[in-house]
Amino acid sequence: MDKSVFLLTVFQDLSSKIHEIKEQAFRRSDCQDLSVANLHYIDVISTLHNPTFVELAKKLGLSKPSVTIMVNKLLEKGYVQKTRSPDDGRVFYITLTAKGRKIATSYHEAQQKVVEYISSKLTPKDVETLIVLLTKIS
Repeated sequence: MDKSVFLLTVFQDLSSKIHEIKEQAFRRSDCQDLSVANLHYIDVISTLHNPTFVELAKKLGLSKPSVTIMVNKLLEKGYVQKTRSPDDGRVFYITLTAKGRKIATSYHEAQQKVVEYISSKLTPKDVETLIVLLTKIS
């Protein structure tokens, strides 16, 4: 088998396994109304700890209007809230609600399960090598 075909097959298999692990983790949460993009936004908002719209847009590499549209959808679904800056009334911070924090926690747990799965299949030396290789391509 051609190396590129084999590599593609391995990536597809790994992607399917990662998706399966995340699906299992999310079956227990109440997030059926969220898309993958929604989950990504919630994860980034959680990681940035109450970003402004500009900070979120910069981190995601998107325009502020695009981010505003998605944040407003998350606001309608009750996953985030906007808080006006006390220093500058034009600036809003995006914060996760209790419902949003629950999803962020589930998402981080799912990511940890993926890491645990991969680590369980490799030796400690293999894990170090994987880190070096993934760092090169990221």
